[in-house]
Amino acid sequence: MKSISKLILLVFVLSFFILRSKIDFPVTLDEAKESYTAYSIIKTGKDTNGDFPGLFFRSDNNYLSPLGVYFRIPSIYLFGLSNLGVRLPSIVFSLITVYIFYLVSRQFLKNKNKVFLSTFLFAISPFFIQLNIFDLGMTLGLLFILLSAYFFTQDNFKFFLIASFLAILSSFSALPFVLVSLVFYSYQKRKVKPLLIVILAIFLITVIFLKPNQELLNFLVRETIIKDILPSSYTHLIDKKLSFGQALSSPLITEKFNFNRMAHNKPFYGARELFKSIIKPFDFELLTSSFQSQTILAKERLDSVALPKFFFWEIPIIFIGLMLLLKKKNLALFTFAFGTLLSVLIFKEKALGFVLPMVVFSETVFVFHLRKILKHSYFKAAILLISVLLFFSHASFLDLFWFHKFSWFKEQDLRQYQIWDILTVEDLEGDKVIVTDRLGEPVNHFLFYEKVDPSFYQEQRKLGVITSAGIHPGGRMNLGLEWQASLLEKIETLEK
Repeated sequence: MKSISKLILLVFVLSFFILRSKIDFPVTLDEAKESYTAYSIIKTGKDTNGDFPGLFFRSDNNYLSPLGVYFRIPSIYLFGLSNLGVRLPSIVFSLITVYIFYLVSRQFLKNKNKVFLSTFLFAISPFFIQLNIFDLGMTLGLLFILLSAYFFTQDNFKFFLIASFLAILSSFSALPFVLVSLVFYSYQKRKVKPLLIVILAIFLITVIFLKPNQELLNFLVRETIIKDILPSSYTHLIDKKLSFGQALSSPLITEKFNFNRMAHNKPFYGARELFKSIIKPFDFELLTSSFQSQTILAKERLDSVALPKFFFWEIPIIFIGLMLLLKKKNLALFTFAFGTLLSVLIFKEKALGFVLPMVVFSETVFVFHLRKILKHSYFKAAILLISVLLFFSHASFLDLFWFHKFSWFKEQDLRQYQIWDILTVEDLEGDKVIVTDRLGEPVNHFLFYEKVDPSFYQEQRKLGVITSAGIHPGGRMNLGLEWQASLLEKIETLEK
């Protein structure tokens, strides 16, 4: 029996790494920022702004995942600014995340077979695979919220706090989950101390970090639902709708009263934008891949949204399983579910990866519920159908993911990869300037692909020669049509 268990474990680990074996994709903008910041720390002991490393790393008007930067330092030191150096930490931590998920599922599901099934579904999830390769911060955030949930069930408050703090340093979107967990922990143990820690944490975050740091506060506002409900976000829409009827007739405008002002007012719009923001992360068409379904969104969105997070056939299974799961009177499970959901509601799509464990738990509970309510022959037929759907759905995902990256990869990241695969620093240091509509974008891709010396970049930024919004403007605008045609021809060849 032990030899069979070891064989299953070996097959599982090999399958895990095979599914994540292809990592030679263009780097995303966030990966370029975090990796070059880690590279700068290795080379100069300072970040790209010339500041000593601390709790936060600012890039342009955004803030990077602190642990996403720090945990890349060893691999970039060993392998440089390469796909392996950038993505190895995420693959390693994703395997650790699967193990922590296994421990948490043992606490929540209390059944060996349920635990194995949920861990398997979690490990092969298309959404989890995408996070593992492209988003180290969210992979770490998922790891640490699972770890904090595990320590919650073990009544280990000290390590629960440490894991919660690391979750926030991995992804700021974990903050609502952490606050909810602390409140429920206080309620469960009938202790005032955790609640006081919540109040103190909110006070310290506000006073020490947010109040004196307007840029960080603005960043958090932009990343959360707050931005969508601020009047400044939709005032122009109200003005546009109010103008309707002035030039053209409108049934909302009468001789005695302009009903436009009643229908299109700020409270109404604020409420509407709030509900839209709550629903938007759960847009099934986006979550189940508009590219594969060939809807109109496939023509409008050409980025990783085209890759499925979940499959459409899973949706009823998830909903039914979630209702069955929450019927259990398990405070730790309810806390986890409510905390992850609140994170998504506040931080929107940025925190969507946190709901993945609950999705997998729901599917597992649904499958075992079928076993209870169906006859054995019907249950076997249902499992066969689900297995077929699972196999072909994942095969379709892997085909799209591995062999059709030009169909779904974010265009800006893809074009930057193609340009810097062709151009060299020598091309930019001559008397010519490269003419393309892509070079005016953020400088991070250029810094990453050309491995620019961080000390040189920091010096040039201080002098104002290089800004965070564009690359070195050296050279004069003089590029022959023949060279332009050659560049375009190479890019078209790459696309094919």
